[in-house]
Amino acid sequence: MTTNPQLVGEFKTSPSVSVYEDVTRQLIIDGRLSEYDLDQALAAYAENNITRLPFFLVRSGLISERDLADAEARALNLPLLGEDDFPEFPIENNKLAIKFLKSTTVLPLDEKDDRIVIAMADPTDTFSIQAIALACNKHLEIKIATISQIENAINRLYGEGQSSLAGIVEEIEHTDAGYEIDSIQKLKDLAGEAPIVRLVNLIINHAIESRASDIHIEPFENRLKVRYRIDGVLQEAEAPPARSTAAVISRVKIMAKMNIAERRLPQDGRIQLAQPGQAH
Repeated sequence: MTTNPQLVGEFKTSPSVSVYEDVTRQLIIDGRLSEYDLDQALAAYAENNITRLPFFLVRSGLISERDLADAEARALNLPLLGEDDFPEFPIENNKLAIKFLKSTTVLPLDEKDDRIVIAMADPTDTFSIQAIALACNKHLEIKIATISQIENAINRLYGEGQSSLAGIVEEIEHTDAGYEIDSIQKLKDLAGEAPIVRLVNLIINHAIESRASDIHIEPFENRLKVRYRIDGVLQEAEAPPARSTAAVISRVKIMAKMNIAERRLPQDGRIQLAQPGQAH
């Protein structure tokens, strides 16, 4: 690309096809996405583009959030954030509503006299970029982060109590759309919903904090049991809502690059997560 994505004035008001192509081409070069899968995804996206294309690729289980962030950073020559690069305290900026930050998956990191530094999960979202620049009347310096990194940081900095299990459970229980499953695509969609993503992240983070060697996620007819093996002993944790069972299991399978349609045969998978202060 010849433009500098850090300067908002050089963006158009809608995402150009070339920007999408740069990111998807990088995913193919990295071996994270095949030409065939991309063609299939574009066909499905054209029929039901309910979210932006990069997020659609993640929610479809074709790539991981980290795959997307790495490709965006390399394709657009933008910095990629680590876990320790997020602010300890929220940036005081009353021109950007929390609802807007959550809906666009954007987080302000720093603000100076002439510019504002933001983390984005989708730097091809030029509409949001223009909106932020106009609202703040400043140039934007864009840095790349994963969807979960930004969502977790927003919840930690602005959504008091929303990262707790109680807050997530309440959000799931008050979701208008039920978690009844009638298709594989529905499973993928539910597994990509923000409450489910936060719930699974919370389960994994609690295991790390407890120094657990194993996580057991066990579905029963009327409940979903989570147990951690700590010092060789299985300890039961607070149970997530039973209606989230299919979505939680599908989320884990997607993160581990397993087939969410396979429910009878055992599968092997691996999940890699970066934690603050740890190598990955």
